[in-house]
Amino acid sequence: MPDAFRIIARNPYLESNAVRVAVEVYGPLKKYLRDDRRAIEMDVPEATTVLGLLRLLGIDVNEPWNASLNGTLAYGADPLTEGALVLFFPPISGGERR
Repeated sequence: MPDAFRIIARNPYLESNAVRVAVEVYGPLKKYLRDDRRAIEMDVPEATTVLGLLRLLGIDVNEPWNASLNGTLAYGADPLTEGALVLFFPPISGGERR
């Protein structure tokens, strides 16, 4: 991840019970990251799920979204682990009808 897109959010109160995750946000969901950044790294509590991460980021969970967790389609209840890469992106459609 280029340094220009990286911010690090450290919470000293979470250090002992936290995992570090990398998050990338695409499409209209990007507006929820400060300074219009696309990617961040942050510490989250150990039991955080994909849906919980959305809430921690302040993303409206009622907006349409998809997620990838370490390169695999993710669901809201999927737990995050140390070093996870989470991508949030809008629903994808398209293709040519035949």
